[in-house]
Amino acid sequence: MATFSRRRWLRSSYLSIYFVIIFFVVQSVVGQPGLEPGILQRFLDPKSYHDYNDYHEMNDCNPDDKLCGDQHSNNQTPDSSSSSSASFNSNEFFSIFSELNTSWFALLQTFRSIFGSAGGTDSRRDVFADTIDEALQMLKQMTTSSGQMNWKTLESIIPFHEFDQENGLDNLFLAYLRWSLSDGAPNPPEKCSLQGGVNGQHERINVSKAHRRLNAYANWMIRALDDIQDPPLTAESISHVWKLFPMKLTYDECRRIVWWLDLGQIDLQVLKKSVKSSDITRLFVWLAHYLLFQTEAQNQGIVFVSSLNQIGFWSFMTMLPVDLGMQLNEFVISIIPVKTNFVLLLDRPPWAKFAFQLLKPFLGGNMQRRVVVIEEGLYPPEFVYEVLGKDNKSIPLGVEGYEGSPEADFINAYFEERVKMPHGQKDRNKSSEASTTSSTSWRKRFQLYSS
Repeated sequence: MATFSRRRWLRSSYLSIYFVIIFFVVQSVVGQPGLEPGILQRFLDPKSYHDYNDYHEMNDCNPDDKLCGDQHSNNQTPDSSSSSSASFNSNEFFSIFSELNTSWFALLQTFRSIFGSAGGTDSRRDVFADTIDEALQMLKQMTTSSGQMNWKTLESIIPFHEFDQENGLDNLFLAYLRWSLSDGAPNPPEKCSLQGGVNGQHERINVSKAHRRLNAYANWMIRALDDIQDPPLTAESISHVWKLFPMKLTYDECRRIVWWLDLGQIDLQVLKKSVKSSDITRLFVWLAHYLLFQTEAQNQGIVFVSSLNQIGFWSFMTMLPVDLGMQLNEFVISIIPVKTNFVLLLDRPPWAKFAFQLLKPFLGGNMQRRVVVIEEGLYPPEFVYEVLGKDNKSIPLGVEGYEGSPEADFINAYFEERVKMPHGQKDRNKSSEASTTSSTSWRKRFQLYSS
């Protein structure tokens, strides 16, 4: 009897401790009245932030910035005649999604899917190859036997001719095999001491993984068929859109390709009123194919640098249609066979700090380590040199706070060259060092890199 009572007492004590722990966990997640709101309360009830001083600090916008409130503060629509306020609040953050016929939760789910697919998946049934030639033959056989895609149709819309790809499908398949070889492999520190490093390599090539991502690419391209097919995708056909997006490509000291995008230099009014969604799709598909055919991007990976230029939240969200933005994010992040080794964000506005804190728990550890914000209290401006190297030749002209080099950017010269060249009369000897190579030279470079 005594034993039974003692056991019951111990059980009740354990339950009491358990419920006390649950109580404090719930309080920390949900929050307490008058105190800092908990995680769940912050996420579901934006009004809870009004009593949260740190949140007010992160939302003190610069009144002199023309994009700060962007005619959309105080829950006013862009067509409202009310004057805009140079501030940003949590109510606005969540209400904008409903005005765009979506929700924060829907976008969050999409982002989780996109970032979750950035790296490939492995399976016990995957097949491997020891050499690139063996892997290429296996991948061709898989593609033919599966019968899932009409590669004749795809071959007609993929801009092989634009990048001098004589053996187009072979080079495309090689790009996906090279991605599979590096996906998930540790970065070799002896080859690059910069932040993010360069792509590592597995001992064998996972052909099945390459095939899965290649199928995802084919499906995406088929969905975009109407936008890409007519007219044929060339530099000349997108030159009017190219001028609106101040994008540059440079090499860093590890020969990674650095993709620069300055949102502050985009004429948002012209973009919204004069450019069709299909033209924007064509622009990014063209640039993505340029990147995926670069051996430097495949061997070393890329670094993405974006200046947000204190852009207002409404301007950012309406720069592109929401669905289009998600489709392009999917294509660049989880479809093309290019590994992003590091991301640098400059001039981040207050709302982006808030949004990143909400997204951060859903990003993997590697992704969190690869995304850095140059900002007071986080990373100093000098950290850029730890990512790109101390040679200013990796920084183009026009980046505020940094001395750039006029010779750094190579994509705009290449683009203008393609616009001027008549179709079918492309002089490869005049192409930039970054121009693409034939299938034979791809194999040679791949074997040299593997050795």
